[in-house]
Formats: sequence, C-alpha cells, structure tokens
Amino acid sequence: MDEKQLDTAKEEKDLGIIITKDLKVSQQCKQAYAKASRMLGLINRSIKHKDRDILLSLYKSLVRFHLEYCIPAWSPHYVKGKELIEQMQHRFTRMFPKLRTLPYLRRLQHLKLWTIEEQRVCADLIEVYRIIHGISSVSFDIFFEYNNYGATRGHLLKLTKRRASTELRHHFFSERVINIWNSLDNRTVTSGSINFFKGNLEILKTVKRDKPVCWQLMVLGQLRLNRPVREALSGKLLMSFYCRQTLTRQWLQQKRRSDVALLIGR
Repeated sequence: MDEKQLDTAKEEKDLGIIITKDLKVSQQCKQAYAKASRMLGLINRSIKHKDRDILLSLYKSLVRFHLEYCIPAWSPHYVKGKELIEQMQHRFTRMFPKLRTLPYLRRLQHLKLWTIEEQRVCADLIEVYRIIHGISSVSFDIFFEYNNYGATRGHLLKLTKRRASTELRHHFFSERVINIWNSLDNRTVTSGSINFFKGNLEILKTVKRDKPVCWQLMVLGQLRLNRPVREALSGKLLMSFYCRQTLTRQWLQQKRRSDVALLIGR
C-alpha cells in the first residue's frame, strides 16, 4: 500500500482477547489459564488458613475473572480448550484438605459452584437476555431474529435457528446459544431483572441435577439426541442412561418369556 509492504500478522490482541488468523481460541485459552494460574498460586502461597469463605471470595474475584472475561466472544468448543480451562477449577477445589479425596462434581456441590462450562452457558444466556430486553448496547437485529412461525410450545421470545455451513459459524455466539435459549421456560426469559434471571437459571440447574442427561444436553445446547450428539455425549452419563434402558428392556423380555413358559406348562 503506497509502495510499502504490509506486515503479515498471525494473531492480534484486542481488548485483551487474542484473535488468530484461523479464528481459533486455543491461544486465548492458554493466556487465560496462565493468568488464572498465577493468581491461584499467589493465593495458595499467601493464605495459610484455608477458610472456605475467604478462599471462595478470592477465587471468584481474582481467579475465575480471567476465565470468564469476555467469554461470549471466545468460548472454547474443542475438548482440549474446555479441559484446560476446567483444570483451573479442579486445582482450586483441591486446595481444601477435606475435599481432596472426593470426585470433582462432589467437591463442586460442597462448595456450591458450577462447572466452568456451565458458567460459560450462563454468561451466554445473560448476554442474550440483555440484548433482547434492550439492556445491552448491542442491537438485537445484528445477531438474532424472532421465530414467528406460530409454535405453541415454549415461550414467546424464541429465536430463529439459522443454517451454519462451517464449524466456526456453528459455534459462534449467535448460533450456539439459540437452542439453549429456546429451551428455557417463559418465567425465566421474562424475568424482571438480570438478578431474577440468574436466580431462575439456578433453579433450573437444581431441577435438572436430578436428570443429568437432560442437563448435559442443555449445557451443550442440543435438544435432540441425533447421531452427532450421541457421539459427543459418549461419556458416563449417557452410557449409564442407555444401560438402564437396555437392562429394563432385557428384564421385560425375560419376564414375557417366563410368562409364556408358564402358560405352555399349564
């Protein structure tokens, strides 16, 4: 340009967020983990008396802040990025001597914490709530469009799901959040304030805790068990769910066979 050669940049930082030329967030995940790790190490070295309330306050204000800063703009969708971010909360929950031997989810229940992935989903939903209700400076027409096809189920603020031709577009903010938002109830989406909205999300999570498969689907933003979702959710929760269904089916078949055998014997 103007007889000057322009430099080629592989990545750029804007408002603290690293954007690479392939639009992947692996570098941002590493940066967020490094900043949070330094703060967690500082807290662990400085605080000798591991009081629960003190550590939770320091963790939420100094450590988790780095993992949630502008998260709707760079939410990771690859497993390696999710595991890297979640590892930070693993380390924090092990700082309590009485909880070190417990599984990760049990430690979160004792500390009344959400997983980092659930926090990301909550942040996305809060941003959608702010955009729809005019609290955010971002215009609604930039990202979303109301679904006006006259569906009778759900609430009246459903959004239209557009077709995504690339993987990056599929995991973009305006696409990944639509299924989750449409699955909420009318009481939640019409909350009078952000605090009420957060409280209703907490209630929904408490209810879904008794149905881990449904909550896992809600976290991933999927409402139907199609083939890609079954492959993505091939963890212990779905395996236990399908095993229970299979065992129940086998038990019913054996019971029918035994009843037929009794009738023949008579």
